[in-house]
Amino acid sequence: MILAAALVAVVVLTPIYYAAGRMVGLNNDFWDVFSCTSGVAVAMVIGYQLFFLVQFATLRRQARVISSALDTRIPLVAGWVWVYGGLYYGLISIPLVFLKKTGGCFEFIVGGLVLPILLSPIYLLFPTACPPEWRRFEVHDFSSRFLRVIQGFDNGRTCLPSLHCVLAAYSVSFLPISPLTLLIPVVVSISCVFVKQHSVLDILPSLVLGFLWGILVKAMF
Repeated sequence: MILAAALVAVVVLTPIYYAAGRMVGLNNDFWDVFSCTSGVAVAMVIGYQLFFLVQFATLRRQARVISSALDTRIPLVAGWVWVYGGLYYGLISIPLVFLKKTGGCFEFIVGGLVLPILLSPIYLLFPTACPPEWRRFEVHDFSSRFLRVIQGFDNGRTCLPSLHCVLAAYSVSFLPISPLTLLIPVVVSISCVFVKQHSVLDILPSLVLGFLWGILVKAMF
């Protein structure tokens, strides 16, 4: 299922990113965009398989439950799952519009793939989780059903740092900073909170970590 989703993403996103590059005046080759998009898809599959493996490796250990008073005021809004589990992957790959195969694409992919590896010791040594009651909800529409499917892969652990937020901020570090590009981590963060996969306490440190890692990756290359 994950591989099929990755293949569909490559087929759908490649022409979108290519057309977007043309619209902003770039002369990227279609097959360069295709290879970069494919590389990102492969990196995501590998990275998230590692993430899920680490999650299950912590099941026998007590996890620190993270929540705040503000979280109790935020309702579950299942419709945000379409951002959290779908649009998210397109958003964090937007730098591919501006990156060429020979100039930035490789760095972007490698840096993003290394992130889950670097975060694994944190997840293993300090397992975290959201309150279990957040995952108890009635499945009554397509959105809540999709959220339940996602939770079938994600057991609710390794909440801090939030890989969604880390990768969103990392992605933005490869884009010209503007109010529009900053919407990417904002929208992703909101989706994490509204589908109750993360506490508001997970968000800020994850964003800072992702952005700083992006700056470091660009400096190293």
